[in-house]
Formats: sequence, C-alpha cells, structure tokens
Amino acid sequence: MQGITLAGGAITESSRDDGELPLIRTLTRDTRRILGEARRGALRRGVARTFQDLKGFYLSEERQHRLAGMGRVRRWLYFGAWLLKSLFMNLTPSRRVVLALVVLLLFVRTQWGGHGFSLQIDFGGLAVGLLLLLLMLELKDKLVATSELQAGRVMQQALLPKEAPQVAGWDVWISTQPANEVGGDLIDFVTHEEGRVGLVLADVCGKGLPAALLMARLQATLLAFVPELPSLAALASKLHKVFPKLGLENRFATLVYLEIEPGSSRIRLVNAGHMPPLVVGPDQVQPLPAGGPALGIPAAGMYEEQSVDLGADQTMVVYSDGVTEALNEGDAFFGDERLLASLRKTAGCPAAEVAHQLLGAVEAFIGEARRHDDVSLVVVRRAG
Repeated sequence: MQGITLAGGAITESSRDDGELPLIRTLTRDTRRILGEARRGALRRGVARTFQDLKGFYLSEERQHRLAGMGRVRRWLYFGAWLLKSLFMNLTPSRRVVLALVVLLLFVRTQWGGHGFSLQIDFGGLAVGLLLLLLMLELKDKLVATSELQAGRVMQQALLPKEAPQVAGWDVWISTQPANEVGGDLIDFVTHEEGRVGLVLADVCGKGLPAALLMARLQATLLAFVPELPSLAALASKLHKVFPKLGLENRFATLVYLEIEPGSSRIRLVNAGHMPPLVVGPDQVQPLPAGGPALGIPAAGMYEEQSVDLGADQTMVVYSDGVTEALNEGDAFFGDERLLASLRKTAGCPAAEVAHQLLGAVEAFIGEARRHDDVSLVVVRRAG
C-alpha cells in the first residue's frame, strides 16, 4: 500500500493510488464532523433522548412520576432496576431462561487442580455468546415486524391520493406525514360527476397499525356513503352511526369533510369533533364555529352543514392535532399561538406556500425530538 501522511490536520500525499486519497478525505471529514457534534453537545443530547425514549416506553406514568421525585443517585438505581425488570418480563419465557443463564454464567468460575497442575474455567465467553444469540433473536423479530410495517406503509400510501385535485378556480394542497411507518390520519378527495370535489381530513384515535387499519375502513365507508346521501349533515350522521361497527370499542375519529365547486367561491363543510378550520385573511386568522361530536363518541348532538364564501385574498386551512400537539425536546407543545402566528405570515400566499411555511415552522420547533403524532393539512384557496 502506498503511503499517506497526516500532518498538522492536513492530508499530504507521499505517493498514493488514485482511489485511496478520497477514502482518507472522507474518513477525516466524518471524524471531524463527529468531533464537532460532540463539542456542540449533539452526542450528549442523543444519549439523553435515548434514555428518555427508554423511560417513556418501558416505564408506566406512575413510575416516571416517582422517579421525578427522587434524588439523582436513587433515581438512577431505580431507573436501572425497573428497566431490567421490564426487559426481562417482555421477553418470551424461553428467552428469559437464556438471559438468566447469561447473568449466572458471568459470575461463575470453576477451578480444578492436583498433582502440580491447575485449571481455571471462566464462563464469560459462553455468556457473551448466549447474549449475542439473544440479541440476534430479538433483532430478527424486530426486522420481521419492521418489514411488515413497511409493507403496510406501501399499501397505505397506495390508498392515499398521489396529488391534490385540480378544480377550476381553486388552489388546493393536501398532505399527511405519519409519525410512524403507518399512520391514523386520512387525507382523500372524491370528484363528483357534476364537477364538484369533496375533500376529507380525518384523524383516528391512536397510532400505528390499529389506527391505520381503522382509517382504511373509514375511508372505504366514507367513499361509499358520499354519493348516496343528500346532505353533508346526513353524511356525518350516517358515519357517526356506523363507526362503532368499523373497529374496536372505545375508538373514535374526528373528521372534516368539505366540498368546492368549479368557478364558485363557496365552501360547504361538516365538522365531526375536529378542530375548527381556520380562515386566513390579510388582517386576521378566524376559526369557524365548532362542529358536532366525534365519530364513535356516544352523543345526541346534531351535525350542521356550514358554508363559507372565501374572498380572493383568503385561505382555508384544515389541520390535524399533530400540528398543535407537536412536541420539542423540552416537551413543550407547538400550540395554537405558534400556529396562528405562522399562518398570519402566509396571508396572500399560494396554498402550497402556506403549507410549506407551516410545516417548516413545525419542523423547526420539533428539532431533533421524536415525532409523536401524524401531521396532516388541507389548504384551499381561491385561484387567481
């Protein structure tokens, strides 16, 4: 191999192969980047986030509350003990036996001797091998589950629209960003024969695969009901009645369904327990009146159709609670005030620009924190 000398932080070639220097440059650049992140505290924040995720996943809220009231030494002792117990109890029975055997073998040493010889056997190597075997089995299970979730994500993406509908006289933008591999937010549209277009944003209670499956059933039911029912209020009432039959008990969903017509300025909509849509104008951001109960919530409330005539300088924004409930590293919410402040800056902007600015504000606020909920938007604006 030809020689390469590192001198004073710079790379100096004595003689080299053509492909060798770029590799060394890459390794040096990556090393400097890692050291720079460590100096900026990124490594420390990453370790802190890891322990925070472990605490949130393995420990109950009651235990987390107890930890908060302990001193530092006692807190770490209890934290470690509770983590090990949770790890042990979440393994299958056979793997619990393997883990117990690993712990035992780490402390077992055997010695034989006699007639001038002595033999000591340390079972630490066997313990490490069994621990690696246990990790491989757990990793296999995770990879299988991840593969199935990725397949579910592909199927879910196939059910969602690839682009926003094109409606004469309207500028429309729709998007959903799941927090996990699959999400519980529904974004879709339906085009009627006479040209009007219906847009829906729904948020199913819960996260992950159960919410995604319920979302798919709600989507199919909604698309079946839309052409049959005479009014938007009747549509919401029918969905409220059948929703408990779509999935598990104690599940609910919020929904906003709106319709626009080519060349018109009017938006007709119905709200089932969702946050009121916002009308963004040059002077203010105005929420619409609250709607009826969420789908699946036992209630006697009635649904009423609302209508809004948008001016040429106004935009309607429908959003999921993943926007306002986005958490940063300090466990603070994005909140309504930041939402309104972000939207005030978008007055007069095209629908896509409104969405991009709002999503950018949410991403900047979250920073490196883990995403906890799906983020979905429907933005509707008069074109031209």
